[in-house]
Amino acid sequence: MEQVIATRTGKNFAKAADQDGEVISVKPDGIIVRYADGSEVGYPTGTVYGHSGALTFPHPLTSNVKLGEKFEKGKILTYNTNFFEKDYLNPDGVCWRNATPVMVALMEC
Repeated sequence: MEQVIATRTGKNFAKAADQDGEVISVKPDGIIVRYADGSEVGYPTGTVYGHSGALTFPHPLTSNVKLGEKFEKGKILTYNTNFFEKDYLNPDGVCWRNATPVMVALMEC
């Protein structure tokens, strides 16, 4: 489940490749990919802001792709570091960060 969620979320959380392609540009503010059908599409990286009602939420987007890298359909191109982290068992994917580690101290009063 943790690996599938990234492929079913909105662009402010993760973006999976729509088809096979190649990375043609990597810059601090985004990446550009060329898909197999010849279309070129850009995806932002860095902080993107989303809105819900009267609230604004920052979405820090990052990418692990390299310039010239060829990829297959479904590879995660960008992801939100607040919600996902690199999957060390699957280099093309990310895992959902569904827990927060905490340290608890129990003390007698």
